[in-house]
Amino acid sequence: MEYKTISDVFAANDKIHKNFVDTVKDLSDEQAQLPSENGKWTVQMLVEHVAIVHQGITRISAKLLSKAEAAGAGSDGSVNPSGTFLKAAATARAQKFEAPDAIAPTGSKTIAESLASIESTFNDLNALRTKFEDVDGTGAAFPHPVFGDM
Repeated sequence: MEYKTISDVFAANDKIHKNFVDTVKDLSDEQAQLPSENGKWTVQMLVEHVAIVHQGITRISAKLLSKAEAAGAGSDGSVNPSGTFLKAAATARAQKFEAPDAIAPTGSKTIAESLASIESTFNDLNALRTKFEDVDGTGAAFPHPVFGDM
């Protein structure tokens, strides 16, 4: 899907968030311990991984938006991903990745604990919405190991 505005991105994120939570919130302990397709992680660990990644994304977004805001970069609320990012994202869809230790789950968090973290981070990200809409973050970048500068 192609997003034209920050509002489009947040609407899609809201839907994805709801679907994800609805999918995992009522799983039994037995279901939470089912292995993933490759058998390395359980469902519980996958949910923990999502929580860890969401925390990182939100923290990095806040930092980059603050830098862009301090530089006085205004925005019209449109989404303008770089060609490099779009190409890397398209290529990544067909690849499997190994999570680095920093975002690998420990297996010690229950689904409920991970969902509580996801909900908190989701609220933190939504609190940044005005900055995403008003600040041009295209000049600020984070060196992502797969997608390059984001």
